Amino acid sequence: MLFLFNRKPGRLALALVAACTAFLLGVLPLLTADASAAQSKQTAFFSPTDPAIYYLGRVKREQSTLLTWPGSGFRVVYNNSTTVIVKLFANDFWEESTHNTAKMVEYRVDKGAWNKVIIGANAQQDVKLIVPGNGQGHQLDVIKVSEGQLTFQGLVLDQFGTLQPPTPPGGKIEVVGDSISAGYRVYGTASFEIPEDHNARASFGWLLGDRMGAEVRLIAVTGRGLVHNYDLPPTSGAGRTLPAYYPTLQRETETPNDWSWQPAVVIVNVGTNDLSGPTQTPGPVFQGAYVSLLALIRQHNPGALIVAMQPFGLRNGTQPVYPQEIQNAVAQRKTDGDKAITYVNTAGWLDKSDFSDGVHPNVYGHSIAASRLTPTIRYAMSAVVTAQTSGSSQQAAASPTPVTLSTECPGSGPTRLAIGKKAQVMADGRGPSPVFDEPGGRIIGSVPEGGVVNVTDGPRCLIRSWFWLVTLANGNAGWMSENYRTTYFIQPAS
Repeated sequence: MLFLFNRKPGRLALALVAACTAFLLGVLPLLTADASAAQSKQTAFFSPTDPAIYYLGRVKREQSTLLTWPGSGFRVVYNNSTTVIVKLFANDFWEESTHNTAKMVEYRVDKGAWNKVIIGANAQQDVKLIVPGNGQGHQLDVIKVSEGQLTFQGLVLDQFGTLQPPTPPGGKIEVVGDSISAGYRVYGTASFEIPEDHNARASFGWLLGDRMGAEVRLIAVTGRGLVHNYDLPPTSGAGRTLPAYYPTLQRETETPNDWSWQPAVVIVNVGTNDLSGPTQTPGPVFQGAYVSLLALIRQHNPGALIVAMQPFGLRNGTQPVYPQEIQNAVAQRKTDGDKAITYVNTAGWLDKSDFSDGVHPNVYGHSIAASRLTPTIRYAMSAVVTAQTSGSSQQAAASPTPVTLSTECPGSGPTRLAIGKKAQVMADGRGPSPVFDEPGGRIIGSVPEGGVVNVTDGPRCLIRSWFWLVTLANGNAGWMSENYRTTYFIQPAS
């Protein structure tokens, strides 16, 4: 959907958008094209086990591949075919997002516009996609954007059609959370009976991946908490909680996850459901469970940066969700020796117009959150956050400490800066670049897009990035990241 305005809308505007969407969906036929026209042609069938198919999300490759997590799906390049049919089955399963519930799938060809498909509850459907009418090679992305279980049963091409592996996505980001991370109620306030109200691709985590060119896995389940689930007391023991879901490959199964997929960043956004009645999870209990979850994530992702997000809050963001407990849990993990972990305070990011129901961000709220997270995650990925030697903020700027010139930085693109020259923050819409007290250390300032600094020492290599010591316009000094891999943030000043 294209929005031709910049000002954030109020509830009335959101209601009009939702109403228009519902009207169009009711008037225009959904893209559930019948495959009967293709039956007269000779076709080629490709099983979900075909090695050319690259699966997105936690998926077990098998004859009927089960897609359970929101945002799971596949990517593949097909050749020599003007017809593409995807065989899908909407499973009927006991849990609330699957039982007698339609599912929504979106697909695109060659990174073009996304097209929507609704698979009716308990329905087997052969979906004929809208694809280019030539026999060239095209990349196809198919994503289950709703929650609930859906089975992918294969692809049908023209008789001489073939598949080939796509270029895998670049970075890897994992998001662990609840309905907010799953994209629940981004377009409306209905429950699972209206799949169009929910969309994993509109969630802050997926949007963050788009901005950073990374593959995102959403390990998120609506209504689930850290200690207890929505509307259940902490002592109920009813239902699986998020720590129990995390190690599993498929939702609502006991199949262990395949940990060969290792993210560079794991974002944790949990706690909202623990505040639900009839009894809230006590703060100390929540904090202890949060420490255990962080330890569990670290156990399975030894090289990842773990980002503990402050949830966006209840009552349109005015009621915080365990802010001190989450910060204490992060501090405890650092004390225990985990240095690659950080806390992100989201207080004030969203206001009333950014929520659909006072708890779940709408599409605008998710977009704002992704925009705020992008610079934070981008720079955190380029340097492991180091332990603070002092809890106070005594130092306003870093001391210019000379370092030995590095000549190699594995995984990084080449440096383009030089001592004694000027550097400029790239004006690319990604916002200001932070200044650190040391490479990978504490942020002590920032330089806006287009801002110029003097390069005084460096470079120092840290986790596929070049860092340079610079002098700012006010005379203070600090370290700035030139790049991460082949993505650059500052460049030689012209």
